[in-house]
Amino acid sequence: MASLVFLVIGVLIFWRLWGTSHELLGLLTSFIFITIALTGITGVFEGESVSPNPFLQVAFTISSISFFVLFPCLAAFLLTFPNGRFAPRWSWLFILLWLGQFAFFIVADTGIFGSASYSLLAGVVLVTWGSTLSIQVYRYARVYTYSERQQTKWLVFGLTLGLLLTAGSTIIGNLLPQLSRPDSPYQLLMNNLGGLIIFLPLSLSIGIALLRYRLWNIDIIINRTLVYGTLTVVLTAVYVGLIIGLQALLRGVISQDNGVAIVISTLAIAALFQPLRSRIQKIIDRRFYRRKYDAARTLAAFSATLRDEVNLDQLREELVVAVQETMQPSHVSLWLRPTEPDRGQQENWISTPAAHTKEGIL
Repeated sequence: MASLVFLVIGVLIFWRLWGTSHELLGLLTSFIFITIALTGITGVFEGESVSPNPFLQVAFTISSISFFVLFPCLAAFLLTFPNGRFAPRWSWLFILLWLGQFAFFIVADTGIFGSASYSLLAGVVLVTWGSTLSIQVYRYARVYTYSERQQTKWLVFGLTLGLLLTAGSTIIGNLLPQLSRPDSPYQLLMNNLGGLIIFLPLSLSIGIALLRYRLWNIDIIINRTLVYGTLTVVLTAVYVGLIIGLQALLRGVISQDNGVAIVISTLAIAALFQPLRSRIQKIIDRRFYRRKYDAARTLAAFSATLRDEVNLDQLREELVVAVQETMQPSHVSLWLRPTEPDRGQQENWISTPAAHTKEGIL
């Protein structure tokens, strides 16, 4: 299933970006996606007879050939995403590190390094991925525009979510051994849909970053993910702790301690949900979105001043300060349109200069 998702998204990226300014990046991305998809498809039928099926024969051939160029293509994708250009220009040299990593994988499989293979493997992977990450950090801080930063956030969001899902599934399997049994529903789910659940966020995030990143604000999605992810973990811990504690307290009081503990814990979670969500939202805004948090506080203070202030000059100063603190422009100027005089004052103002002119002529 995960291979089919990669195949569909790869074809879609190739179709939508062909003939645009991001044509090379789209071709590179679609090649990586289709290669991963074909590798997964051929892995399912590995060891079986494929002669009756010409599609599988072609898939096996393309997969075996394209796998050797997958690593340099992946390096080029990570070094040029999302604008398809190498910046700095010499950053293409890091592709050589990926070729060296691929060569090391092949040599290490022969067992020539012995017990030191794992240490050397960790060092090679750390140098390769660390150098690529450093280039992306430099590009994000010095090269990218606002739109390109949003696209990069989509990629990081999908990659992080995939890693968290992988770590979560591993931790759950180790903490609850009964779920690791081959006949358990959890194990059956992971065997059938585990790859789709783990790789779907990454493939979708890359597709959205290249095709539809303007339709969704990634900052809001990241913010909500942090808030509700933290809220889920905290409420789960509170719920389990309440059940264990209440069962221990009610065991000697009433006989049906389990049902009562579950009911009380559920009511407590329902009562804690909204205030805890608001508290976590404020903490995350203050910690990760400081500018947004300060701007909201400044606007709230200005709204309170606007309701009470009657002095126009003081209100003008407060407005300028609010704009400076929220938007932080390089320069702020405020122009107030003067009030128009009434009809009688305007006629007096026009007639007075005429009288003076007449007196001067006389």
